[in-house]
Amino acid sequence: MNQLLTAQEVAERLKISTSTVYRLCKQGLPHIKKSYGIRIREEDLNKWIEQDRKVLTIAEGILKNALTNSPPADIDKPKEVTASWLRKAKLASTMDLGVFTAGRQN
Repeated sequence: MNQLLTAQEVAERLKISTSTVYRLCKQGLPHIKKSYGIRIREEDLNKWIEQDRKVLTIAEGILKNALTNSPPADIDKPKEVTASWLRKAKLASTMDLGVFTAGRQN
């Protein structure tokens, strides 16, 4: 039979506070609400911990990959200034910005 754990028991197992256990329940830790508090199935807690470990392992792999590999060569390459880009910049600089200053006292 599945053992039901109290928030206090879960907190002791995970070495966290009971308020953190309640917050984890709001964030997705499977639990059962009772009139006298919450209960968490031991099996659900173990599955949740294992799932959290998998996510952590994936995140560590992504971070390690990001730190060991160099960024793409074109990331710091300056953008080419074209005639089209210059026309757009000139048009933007001549736009009437009165809508942004409406009601503003100078």
